[in-house]
Amino acid sequence: MEEMAEFKITKDHKLVDVDPEIHKIDVLRRHSVGMKAWLVHRISGVGLLLYLLAHIGTMGTAMFMGEDAFQGVFQVLFHNPVFLLFDLLILAGVIIHSLNGIRLVLVDMGFFVKRQKELFALICCLAVGIFVWLFIRAFL
Repeated sequence: MEEMAEFKITKDHKLVDVDPEIHKIDVLRRHSVGMKAWLVHRISGVGLLLYLLAHIGTMGTAMFMGEDAFQGVFQVLFHNPVFLLFDLLILAGVIIHSLNGIRLVLVDMGFFVKRQKELFALICCLAVGIFVWLFIRAFL
């Protein structure tokens, strides 16, 4: 059976063959820093949305079940090591999502367009610094 050729459209609107030897995993490595930052932003946004929906559902249901049920859910969520790990993941997601959002606004306004790699590295360093600072304040 004959293999079907894949095509893509380039930025100058030309139709070109896609090399079938390029593995799908290699695609992320070939993309720009802006594309990687876009991917991080989308993943953190979806993660935060899922957390928010689960949080509202859990706490809202417990709130309507009465004071004792609410206190029980509260104790489990805030004293269980598994949920504390999830809280750390949410904290990291909020930090990187918000800093990357600021980066996006700056780039959309025309600032640092040619220096996106350095700007993304800066927000990653800031995110780590803010995360460590908040972790120390909250847990140590």
